[in-house]
Amino acid sequence: RSRRVLARRPDGVFQPALLKARRRAHDLGVQFPGERGLAYPGGGFFGDPPAVVLDVTPPAGTLGVGTPVCARLDATETFYRPGTVTEVCAKPPAFRVRFAAAPPVWVPRSGLRLLRPLWPPPEQPPGQGTPQESAK
Repeated sequence: RSRRVLARRPDGVFQPALLKARRRAHDLGVQFPGERGLAYPGGGFFGDPPAVVLDVTPPAGTLGVGTPVCARLDATETFYRPGTVTEVCAKPPAFRVRFAAAPPVWVPRSGLRLLRPLWPPPEQPPGQGTPQESAK
């Protein structure tokens, strides 16, 4: 089954794609428009930021100050840039987004996508993730 997603390109911007395959535990194969083969964006889907995110407008309640997002700066453009919501305006609904290499801009909710993995990360079993001291 194909699912519409945004996938990170090597230059760091996200572009619409179709999720076509999953290999190993964390590699997702996507097909970009106009390309025949599959691409496997680096970083995995639990990376920071994740390599692949859903291409859906987020519910208003999920967008607050500090929320990591992908933002489309112009409705005619297909690329989304990673940023962080820094301010919320209720009327008309708009979100000020700060980018790493550009000044902040106001973006409508329709131009935002949540910058979070497609699925929640697996929980670690108790006792893992903490280094154990070796006996002397």
